[in-house]
This record gives sequence, C-alpha cells and structure tokens, in this order.
Amino acid sequence: MDIITDNIILILLVIGGAISQWWNARMEAKKKEIPELEDVAPNHEVFPEFVPRQMPEKLPEPAINHELLRQQEIAERVKKAKLLKSEKLGKQSIQETKSSTGLKARLKSKEQLRDAFVLKEILDKPVGLR
Repeated sequence: MDIITDNIILILLVIGGAISQWWNARMEAKKKEIPELEDVAPNHEVFPEFVPRQMPEKLPEPAINHELLRQQEIAERVKKAKLLKSEKLGKQSIQETKSSTGLKARLKSKEQLRDAFVLKEILDKPVGLR
C-alpha cells in the first residue's frame, strides 16, 4: 500500500498518458473517415441540381363530399334561424317600448321589474329611519 501512495504521481501520469494516446488515435481515425472541406474539390456540388416540378395544365375535378354539403346546409339553416330570431327580438323590443306605459306592462319584464325595485330602495325612507 505504501508503494501506491509513494508513487501516486507516477501512476497518474502513466494513466493520463494512456488516455491521451487513446484520444489522439480516435481523432486520427475520425479525420480519415470524414474529409475536411479543404480536401473537397471546388467543382464538387454538395447538393443535387434542383429540378422544379411541372404542374398539370388542368386540375382534376374534386370529388363531391357529402359530409361537407351537409355541414354547409346546416350552417345556412343556423344563419336563417339567427336572422329570424333577431327579427323577432327587434319586433318584441318595439312592442315593449310601445306598451310599457302602464305599470302592469312594466312589471312583466325582468329588467324593468329589477329597475322598479332599485327605484323603490332609492326613493323610500332609509332603512335606519323605518
């Protein structure tokens, strides 16, 4: 055990030298496998020549997609339903403004009923004075 501790520096140098030689041999092998860019002739093309594809003169007709047609019909029906709904809401709002003169007509709408409660709270006596 004393021999190892006394000569630890020499042992480490021998191991380091062996690793260094192994590393250098490995790098030399890689250099032989992969040529440097300087070694490649300047006329050598790295990429093949680009040849553009020619498009056909007439494209084929697309196949009829029944699912797409069905979805388009549904979308049209939804648009018509939204339009009818907005027209109905517009007529109802016009009727509400015309018939909202009476107290009974005002209390039928949730919004106007809420407004009536707020006005009652504002205009009544304060809660502390009741």
